[in-house]
Amino acid sequence: ITKDRAEVIVNTPPVRPLVVLANITPGLMPRLPKLFGYSGVFERVMDAEQTPVDRSETVTSGVRHHASRFWHTSGVNTQTQSAPGRNGPLHVIGNILWFLLAGIWMAIGYVVSGVVMCITIIGIPFGIQSFKLAGFALWPFGRTVVYRTDRDDALSFVGNIIWLVLAGFWLAVGHVLTGVLLCVTIIGIPFGVASFKLAGLALTPFGKTVVQSGAPLPPEARVCLAL
Repeated sequence: ITKDRAEVIVNTPPVRPLVVLANITPGLMPRLPKLFGYSGVFERVMDAEQTPVDRSETVTSGVRHHASRFWHTSGVNTQTQSAPGRNGPLHVIGNILWFLLAGIWMAIGYVVSGVVMCITIIGIPFGIQSFKLAGFALWPFGRTVVYRTDRDDALSFVGNIIWLVLAGFWLAVGHVLTGVLLCVTIIGIPFGVASFKLAGLALTPFGKTVVQSGAPLPPEARVCLAL
């Protein structure tokens, strides 16, 4: 390697650690570009006609490109996502109408179920779940139900079976009947459809959680229900 090209490399901050390593191990410098997979970047950097700033940006962009290829080929999902929907005046109006037409009655049903299950002591976890669903049934619009990323599939399955027998089936029937009554009024069809969706959640709530619409979600999160 010539003296001029060595000075170019030494004066490039991202490459200084490699130069130190090359000085310790003679003959390593020609192999470094191929070893790290961006030999074209080193060749451009070693062009003495570039300014120091241009050389630094070239190496930095090359390393970033190499890193992005590594993450892509390794199967790591670095993209972020957010819960569908957004909060706004329409959601507030929808929640107020829902509260008056069906929300208050369904929430009372969930609360009564939760109290009964908590009295049995052994049913306290299911009672707590019922109280959570009461809040969602009272004010559902502008919120999203997603599958928990830390859920245990086996435990969620067992919990949903027990919940279905104790309260889930009857609460789901309540949602279906409410949805039918709302759809009969024609103007209440959107709320009837929402009630039908909530019936599915009432059947199998375990392994899921409620977040605000537009909230950031982990890349592996899956949406279950959005209103």
